[in-house]
Amino acid sequence: MKILSPHRNLTCCASLRRVLLLLSLVFLAPLPANPQTSESEPWYITGERLEGIFGGRSRMDHIEIQHGVFRATALEGIWDPGREEVFLQGEVHIADTSRVMTSDSAMYNRRTGVLTMIGNVKGKGPEGRMGGASLLYRRQEGWGRLTAGAWLEDENQRVEADTVVYEDAVKRSQAFGHVKVIDLADSTRAMGDVGLFDRTRNNLLLLARAPQRPYLVRAAGEEEPPFIVEADTLQMDQAQGRAEAIGDVVVQQGRMGARGGKARFFKDQNRMELFGAPKAWDPDGSVAGDTLRLVLGSEGPERLLVLGHARAEYLPKDRPGEETFALGDTLVTHFQDDRIRRMDVRSGAQSLYIPALKERGQDVGRNWSQAAEIVVLFQDGKAHRVEMRGDAKGIYTFPRKKGARDSLSAEGAVDSTAAAPPDSLRPLSRRGRPRVADDPHPLIEARRSLLASGDLREPDSLAALGAFDPKDQVVYEGQHIVFLVSEDMVIMENESIVQYQGMTLEADSVQFNSLRETIVATGKPKLKDNNSVVDGDRMSYRLDTRKGLIHGGVTEFENGIYRGDEIKRVEDNTLYVKDAAYTTCDSDTPHFSFWSSSAKIRTKDKALARPVILKIGRIPIMALPYWIFPLRSGRRSGILMPDVEFGFDRDRGRFVRNIGYYWAVNDYMDLLTWGDYYERGPRYIFNSRYRYKMRYLLSGSFFGSFSKEQYSDKSETIRWDFQADHSQTLRDNLTLKFRADFVSDAQYRGDRDFGAGTDERLNRTLKSNLDLRQRWNWGSLALTMDRTEYLDETSSAGVKVKWTAPSIDFSPTSFTLGRASTPTDDAGWRNLLASTYLRTGFSFRSVSTDYFHMPTESHSASRATFGLSDARRLGNILNISPSINATTAWFDEDLLGQKNQVGAVWSGGLSTSSTIYGTFFPRIGPLAGIRHVIEPTASYRYQPDFPDLQYPDSNGVQRNRFPSVGGISIGGSKVSQVSFGLTQKLNLKWGSGESERKIDNLILWTTSTGYNFLEDETPWSSLENTIRLIPSRIFESRWSHSYDMKRDKRTRLSVQNYLRLSGAGLGDEASPEYGDFGDPEDMGRSDPGENPSTGSRGGGWSLNLTHTLSQGETRSSRRSDLNLSSSLNVTPNWRLSYSVYYDVENEEVKSQGFTLYRDLHCWEARLEKRISGRTSQYYFRVNIKQLPDVKYERRQSSY
Repeated sequence: MKILSPHRNLTCCASLRRVLLLLSLVFLAPLPANPQTSESEPWYITGERLEGIFGGRSRMDHIEIQHGVFRATALEGIWDPGREEVFLQGEVHIADTSRVMTSDSAMYNRRTGVLTMIGNVKGKGPEGRMGGASLLYRRQEGWGRLTAGAWLEDENQRVEADTVVYEDAVKRSQAFGHVKVIDLADSTRAMGDVGLFDRTRNNLLLLARAPQRPYLVRAAGEEEPPFIVEADTLQMDQAQGRAEAIGDVVVQQGRMGARGGKARFFKDQNRMELFGAPKAWDPDGSVAGDTLRLVLGSEGPERLLVLGHARAEYLPKDRPGEETFALGDTLVTHFQDDRIRRMDVRSGAQSLYIPALKERGQDVGRNWSQAAEIVVLFQDGKAHRVEMRGDAKGIYTFPRKKGARDSLSAEGAVDSTAAAPPDSLRPLSRRGRPRVADDPHPLIEARRSLLASGDLREPDSLAALGAFDPKDQVVYEGQHIVFLVSEDMVIMENESIVQYQGMTLEADSVQFNSLRETIVATGKPKLKDNNSVVDGDRMSYRLDTRKGLIHGGVTEFENGIYRGDEIKRVEDNTLYVKDAAYTTCDSDTPHFSFWSSSAKIRTKDKALARPVILKIGRIPIMALPYWIFPLRSGRRSGILMPDVEFGFDRDRGRFVRNIGYYWAVNDYMDLLTWGDYYERGPRYIFNSRYRYKMRYLLSGSFFGSFSKEQYSDKSETIRWDFQADHSQTLRDNLTLKFRADFVSDAQYRGDRDFGAGTDERLNRTLKSNLDLRQRWNWGSLALTMDRTEYLDETSSAGVKVKWTAPSIDFSPTSFTLGRASTPTDDAGWRNLLASTYLRTGFSFRSVSTDYFHMPTESHSASRATFGLSDARRLGNILNISPSINATTAWFDEDLLGQKNQVGAVWSGGLSTSSTIYGTFFPRIGPLAGIRHVIEPTASYRYQPDFPDLQYPDSNGVQRNRFPSVGGISIGGSKVSQVSFGLTQKLNLKWGSGESERKIDNLILWTTSTGYNFLEDETPWSSLENTIRLIPSRIFESRWSHSYDMKRDKRTRLSVQNYLRLSGAGLGDEASPEYGDFGDPEDMGRSDPGENPSTGSRGGGWSLNLTHTLSQGETRSSRRSDLNLSSSLNVTPNWRLSYSVYYDVENEEVKSQGFTLYRDLHCWEARLEKRISGRTSQYYFRVNIKQLPDVKYERRQSSY
């Protein structure tokens, strides 16, 4: 039957053959892009039976609808022409050209093109199978919604959700509510609340409504936990096999987890990348960096790469207390059986290893290391090998001793507080975020802070809290280092260095076993400590006993070289040497050596060898049963071996001199004693010197000698002398000084056997004093006692001993009478006196004088002085300084015999000065500028006449009435005189630019004279001129001239010219400088450890020439002397020196001498000859440079 609608023809038939076009489900293949409108498409309805009224609702069995390409069938249907809507019931089947859909019932509106399918909706199309409880599809919009348990499945995946919405025009779909995307190949599941599908790009975006978050679960092996990813957003590109998680991404598989801001997954490559402060962990540790890249295998993770600021920590739970931290730019971790197998840290790598508690009890220590690359290998879940490659270095710290460890260690249960991350992330949203550790130990947190800072070296404050002793460390470095954890051994190769408690070991290869505390070094090892340096072929050393054995060893002490087949170190400062050889020669084949079968060396003290054979080259020369070699530098106790002298004298017979001992008591004092013995007499001389010094507190010395000589008549003479010098600070600004000098008789120090130098023998005055001084801010006080003894009557005007005791001086600090004005304070009239100073002083002397042939005299006197002075500048040229002084004095007796006399005087003065500059720029050649400086001065002094202070002598000449007592005196004579001075300086500027230099005081000329207003006939004093010319560093000339204007006559002329020339030579080797003829300086009294002085030759040749010309008033006083000294390095080893003293005026050579020196590498030889008048001397000596006591010398004199 055919039914026509009011608007279109309808065809009804008994059997519903076709069903009109039905809207496809979401995720199906797209419909035509521009479908015809529903009203314009052909419309047919057919069925087997029709019930109803015309123009009203009709019911049909086996209904079939066709609307264009749309076809639908059902067991029955109802057509409502008014609404143009058909309702289908029972076995609803809808088909179009590309898909088929079925359901329990359906409703289709012809006018709107809206299809609704209800009940067990299923279908199949190009996009695969699908289903749900209901479907709503708007055919004209190409929009559909599948609800109530909707699902879509193709050959690769299945999508499930509460609701799926599909937009046909844009080929996108959305899923809402319990969205689940299942990968059918590996059962990977992605779940969320909202899913967005782009069928064109085959992309999936998965979201969730808070507090829920989307996540992905990928199944592993049968016994393996799933791989889970949770994030704020999941996005999958099914075409490329990639996925991306964004926003607080959490990844976990079994006991492993990771977190970051963003993650990418590559399905085909089984690879994951994590960004945004990523971090990955397992129960035993974690890694972090800028980027994490994880490669998964069939049985779990295979490799983890950390790129940029890589950080790692490893704390195995089955090994309490063990910690491993690592950092670098890149970290690569390899896994096996879900555990770390290998870790590579590259570019600026550092690692820190803390052993487990059990291993600490076995003395396994903490190890910090750094290198260009660090490789850590793990076995059975623990690190067992660490390799450091490229500029590697590290610090190994031993555990504290047991008592200290029990009391100080807070790391006993370090890892017991750390909890593993949860094994499963689902449901994470209900259980919260995964945990890396709960309530971590403070030391672990501190080390994590170091890890984050990029430096794993523990500061002292942190190291002091741990179970390891920061004072018991081994510092090591090398190009390649291997740390065998299980054996607790460090193997260093290529430029290896080990440092331990002041000891340093350098070698090509070093093995350090911390369990045995042994070090074995090969490849040119060198062992250094505070006392010694030992080289060898192979070395072994124990840290616990500090004992070692060196094969083929070589060491140096105080410029001495010790060799031995075996050198055994038994204590910090003790070495035993087998087949030892000692030399100071650094040649491969020593020019000399002391050989011994066995030797004991006490570093920085001495070496004892027995027996000792001296070899020159390889030839034995001399043998001794034993010998002691001093090793200590500077001050040391010992016998004065180099200074002992044996000889024969025509007057004294056989003698032994300078037998002595030096005792270095401590760092602040020492004692030196020595003596001489002469056979004829016999005569004994003993000397002793004691010195002490404590910086900023006290210093001083005491020297004394004692001589005893017997004569043939059994009589004897005892003589002595004593000298002392002491300086001490008693408290702030209070000092005490003491000096004493006494001798038994006037001839003792002139005795040549006494051993004194020339200056000491010529000194005929003994001075002693005691000085106590106190200083305050407002003044100072000095108390002094002086004693002067004259050994010769002719040199002291008959005075034998002169005592000044006490001598008192009190000086208040000078002060101004006014004060200067300031911007905020006007001083008024006191500003005029701001530069006016008042000075005062008080003195007292008591002097007692003993004469050789007159009675003793004693006098006392005191003095008080007052003075006003000022200093002002007038304009910018003239400086003016007026002054006035007053002095009053008391004397116990004047020269007239009057007791307790007092006198007073006053005086005034005025001094002026100025400085005038003149600068010129002539630009003549290299001369760039000239400065002429003129400094004139003038001073005037006036004192009136005080007749009461004078008396006429027997000749009528006025004399001062008061004597001079210890420097206190006053005179009453009138004074009125002026002094003039003029200083001229010539300065040059030479060259220009970088080569410019200044020559200051090329010429310095000073002139002075004076004028006495009280002299009528000859008021002018002598005119003095001094000129100094220094045009260069090699030449200098000095002129001095004095002219008596009273007599119009020159009284003195002196000219000195100096020429100094030197040049480069063939060698610069230095040699000992010698003072007196044939003797090194101070050789007779050198302390142990003090070698002869070494002087630099300063060039290959030198020439010093000095000419002195002087003349007084007469021609007979004229002197002209020429001194020449020269040296020439003829070859690198030969040096010739010559000197001559020539009297030009008398054309006579006064003295001359030459020295021929030969450097013999470790030996040296010198030949000297001196000629003075009729006396000729020569001296020959050959000795070892560093052992001057090993020598041969000879001297001879002729008259």
